[in-house]
Order: sequence, then structure tokens, then C-alpha cells
Amino acid sequence: KPALVFGEQGVGFRQFLDDSRRLASALRRLGMRSQDRLGMLGMNSYPYCLFYGACSVSGLIASTVNFRLAPPEIDYVVSNSSQKVLIFDGAYAAQLEGIRHKLTSVEHFVAVGEAPGWAMRFEDLLAGGDPQDPALRRPGPGDVAFLIYTSGTTGRPKGVMLEHAAVLERSRLVALATEVGPRDRLLIMMPLFHIGASAVQLAAHWRGATVHVHSRFDTLDIFRTIERERITVMHMAPTMIQMLLDDPRIDDFDLSSLKSVLYSAAAMTVTVLRRALDRFGQ
Repeated sequence: KPALVFGEQGVGFRQFLDDSRRLASALRRLGMRSQDRLGMLGMNSYPYCLFYGACSVSGLIASTVNFRLAPPEIDYVVSNSSQKVLIFDGAYAAQLEGIRHKLTSVEHFVAVGEAPGWAMRFEDLLAGGDPQDPALRRPGPGDVAFLIYTSGTTGRPKGVMLEHAAVLERSRLVALATEVGPRDRLLIMMPLFHIGASAVQLAAHWRGATVHVHSRFDTLDIFRTIERERITVMHMAPTMIQMLLDDPRIDDFDLSSLKSVLYSAAAMTVTVLRRALDRFGQ
């Protein structure tokens, strides 16, 4: 059954598990050990989901980097979190080029897509792993699962540690609150470097639901996906919801499959909330 869908390409639960274990094995063979920090800089993609998956099954700590940050800010987050391996989209190679000499904790740079000479290719790294690697260690409930940084609105971003037990309980609570089940289809376009998108993804997979992942926010693409895939739950920020409501094409699509719309990152005005309830609650 599809665990993840990217456009027209689906990835089954078994493949997702095997690929996550394969990546964890490959990283172990690079020298990473339980509770070492693994960094990720990039937009939503299958490698991004594997980054989370590998950490979930092995005890590595997932430490995300906001792709909107300027190079000095990237330097701070990567260095402050002591990332040992940094996986990044090739599109961000230029931002890393000027600061990589400062990232002294990083022993290996891994590029998704086109790789500069100072980085190894993600595909090559993944190919070197074994999903049945007997050395992989299952994390304990008290191990740190995520090290994700705050937005830094009141100063420098602060790294927040979340243990596996807390992440699991949060996933169960989100699944219960949204009444997600195996037949549901969720849509995520919020960036996976934020805690919200990963919370929704894990809640869906806790209940065996399918998650459709978009790499960026595009109103027309969202309308088409909801109608075509019969999306039942989606997650976005209030500004995104307002942009959907303001798009004159909204009435051209059948959005009746939606049963829950989650929002986070900011408060929603009462006016927009009422508009959303009227339009999506039909």
C-alpha cells in the first residue's frame, strides 16, 4: 500500500521501511553512531522522508535546516547542533560552498541530485547500505529523535530536543484528533523542516494512511490533487488557507472529500476561519 506519493510516483510502506533502514545502514558504515546528529537541508522530497525514516529506525538524531536561511544562519544551526553528516539538495550547494570550511563538525556532505566535487551523491550513499544490517540499533523511548530549531523571532534559533516517546505519543494524539484511518489520504505541502509537517506525516503512518507530499505551495496544484486523489486531510498555515480561499478557481474543483483541515504556525483571524469553515465544510 502507498505510504508516500510524490506526483504520480507512489512508495509502498515496505519500500519506505527498507529504504529507511538502508540509509541508516549506509550512515552507520560512514561512521555515524546512535545519537549522532544527521542534518538535512532541502525541500520536501522522498530523500527528506528517508532522512526522517533512517533516524526513526536507528537512533540517529534528525536535525533539520530551514532552506530559507542565509548562509551565516545555516552555519549557526549546523554548527550549534554538531551535525556529523549533512544531506542537502544540490540546488543549495552554492549557499554551502562559502561556509563549508566553517562547518567543522560535518565529516561528510551528501548531495541529492547534482553533487559538487566536495560532496558524495545521495544515490551512491544509499546504495551502500543494507536494510537487513544486523548492527542497526533500535532506539529507546528516551533517546532523542529530533533536534529542530525554533524560528528565532526573539533571538537566535534554539534547538529543541524531542524524545522518541514524545514523538510517538504526539503522533497518536494527532491521529486521534483527526480521526485518521487506513483509508485516509493526507496532503502535506508545509516544509518538512518544521515540526508540523513531520507530525502530520507520522500520525498518518501510525494509522496506515497514505501521505501525498508536495515540494512547494501552489494553489492550483493543491486543488487538482484534492479532487484527483480524494484528499481527506490537509495541513497548512493560515496564510495558505487564505490564498486558497482567495483563488477564483476554487469553485472549479470538487473539494468535498476533505474532512479535516489542520493549521499551525500562526493564529487565524476569525474572518478567515469562518470563510474556511463555510467553504471546506460543505
